[in-house]
Formats: sequence, C-alpha cells, structure tokens
Amino acid sequence: NISEDAIFCYYQTLSFVHKNSCTLSINPATIQELHFQLIHYLTSDSAKWREKPFIIPGIPEHGMHLNSYRILPHELIPQFMEQLCDQYNSLNTSKGLHSLLLIARFILNFYCIVPFNQGNNRLAFMLMQLLLIKSGHTFVKYVCLDK
Repeated sequence: NISEDAIFCYYQTLSFVHKNSCTLSINPATIQELHFQLIHYLTSDSAKWREKPFIIPGIPEHGMHLNSYRILPHELIPQFMEQLCDQYNSLNTSKGLHSLLLIARFILNFYCIVPFNQGNNRLAFMLMQLLLIKSGHTFVKYVCLDK
C-alpha cells in the first residue's frame, strides 16, 4: 500500500533527522539522502536531481503566465543547490540574518528550484524540521496525517 509506505518512510526519515541533526550538514548530499529516505518506496529516481523540464499543471508551457515565473532549467539544479547550501551556511555562520528568516529564505529558494521530479513538498517539510532543530527552535515532532 503506497500511502502506508509513504507514512512509514516519512516517520523513518523524521526519526533519522531528529537522531542525527547534530551531524547532518546542510549540503546537496544531505538533501539527496533525505529525498532518498522519503520516497525510495515510490520511484527509482529518488535522490536524483530532476533531469527534464518541469511543467506546472494548469499553466501553459509557452503562455503569458511564464513571463512572471520560470522554472529553473534542470541542467542548473546541481549548481543552484550547491549555491543555496553555501549561502545558507555562510549566513548562518556570520549570523547575517535571524535564523527563522534564514530558514524561510532557504525553504522558499528550495521550492523555486524544484530540484526533484517528485517529493519536493515532503522534503521541504523535512528540511525545515532539520533547520529548525539545528537552529535550536522548537519543532513539531508528530504530524497528523488524517484528512
């Protein structure tokens, strides 16, 4: 059952984050590992950066809507993920931004990159948990999965 597998993998990954938050670095390899942990039951593409253009359903591929928002080309994902992590680590070390603003900035940029074909939302929540824990903030340990 896919939904049971999704719940189990989410729980396992959340437990992994809580147990290893002190040793997990904010880098592309960690992000790929967490992605693998979250969706390896669903696809063989887990932990692989998106390798083709991403189309947002409901937005014409060549319509006027794309003038205001363009999906990052898949060829640039490794470079942008490296930059995202480097910027986060640099600002975190220098205390250039309040940690909550820095986390929000990281997650927003992560969403804009759309680094994987699937599982980006679940991974963003997991990364937010990790960043909150590493920054010493209170976090939500359990998530209600009822509809």
